[in-house]
Amino acid sequence: MWIKKCTIKLIREEWQNCARAAAAARVLEQLERGNALRRLARHHHAHNNHALLNGGELMDEKAKRLMASIRVITAEVKADPSWEGATQTLLECAELTVERAAFARLYLHVLFPNGDGDIARDQVLSEHMRRLAACTSALRAGVAPRHLWAAPYPHAQTQLRHLPVYRTPRDKVLCIMRCVSSIMSVLALTDGSAPSADDLTPVLVYVILKVNPPSLLSTIELVNALGGSALSGEALYWWTQFCAAASPTGTPYSKATPILNHPTANLNRAPIPILTPIPKLKPNLNLNPAPIPIRTHIPKHLLNPTPTPILIPIPTANAPPPSPSRRSERSLATGTAAPQDPGGRANPCNCTKVTQNI
Repeated sequence: MWIKKCTIKLIREEWQNCARAAAAARVLEQLERGNALRRLARHHHAHNNHALLNGGELMDEKAKRLMASIRVITAEVKADPSWEGATQTLLECAELTVERAAFARLYLHVLFPNGDGDIARDQVLSEHMRRLAACTSALRAGVAPRHLWAAPYPHAQTQLRHLPVYRTPRDKVLCIMRCVSSIMSVLALTDGSAPSADDLTPVLVYVILKVNPPSLLSTIELVNALGGSALSGEALYWWTQFCAAASPTGTPYSKATPILNHPTANLNRAPIPILTPIPKLKPNLNLNPAPIPIRTHIPKHLLNPTPTPILIPIPTANAPPPSPSRRSERSLATGTAAPQDPGGRANPCNCTKVTQNI
């Protein structure tokens, strides 16, 4: 009897999956045959250009306009005669397919409404989280010691890595719910009390750091602005927990990050570099600054030079006397006459010492 019930349940689930797949294929066929998506993209770009010329447009206004356009396309699809007599489940599947097709066409424009500014901001955050993850363990992230046996939580990391694959806010919220549910299921296996939000937050911070999802801040803003009915009940609670866990890692200069200040942090590991702001220098408004004295060093031997001896050869007694012209040239060159011995004899030394200042 129990096997029969399980078999009937599996058959019903398989039938529902086949019906959803057939409904999604029918919706995509209608959208490809018509020009609804092309018209949506054209109107979206036109509104963006008009908003840029008039000073910009708020994100709430963009969300309302986009969701209104998606509802119009959904109504056009349901107006086809092939949808007469469809069940509520198939109609909901058709709405979800139209939403996915619209967001897939406009995903980059909706995810990065400010263009390169949003992309650069996400890149700065991703680099900061990468450096944090390189020196962060589960204990340092604040995970309770009784839950360390399950680290690094591979199944939760696998679920979170699928976040950039989804395009619609609804699918992104469901991805976060599967990630958080996986963590709670693992924490529930620990002996002791049931896991609470205090046990979930540090584990979720650790998983986010290790996965480092791309465009995390833009994804959070996208879901908060366009989540709509997807953010309600249990989904809203888990999404709030995810945003609370991602907000400390999203402030690179915040001192309130639990990874840095948790009392059980392992201080023997490499310290996390904290960037300090550079102080601003006050501009010098003095238009007539005082002259700066220039000091030069002059060597002493240049200030008081000492005479350098110069040896001048003197001809001997047997040598012929120099010609007057040569004698005059020598006298002019040295400034003195050739010395002679008081007895009228020639100097026994062939040289004489003459001093001259250089």
